[in-house]
Amino acid sequence: HALGPMSCVAAALCLPAAPCPMKILLIDHHPLFAFGFAQALSSHAPDMDVLTASSLEQGAELVAQHADLTLVLIDYRLGGTDGLEALAQLGRQCPWLG
Repeated sequence: HALGPMSCVAAALCLPAAPCPMKILLIDHHPLFAFGFAQALSSHAPDMDVLTASSLEQGAELVAQHADLTLVLIDYRLGGTDGLEALAQLGRQCPWLG
């Protein structure tokens, strides 16, 4: 991304409180950015578990497998759809996200 890391984030969903450590899901279709951002988060907070997905479908699968997620970050331009639409679609696929 040509913009700063946080400009890629369309939205963040705060899920029900989870005991520490935090578990974050990053959905971004650029593998190098996702890897770098996940590494930056993990190095800042070693007890943080950062999962990555390269598509909305993969993200929905991870949400279904990890009910203890604390935060979901979605790329604003997620491979063909804007992040707000991706967020709405994820909400429809995983209504417990709230």
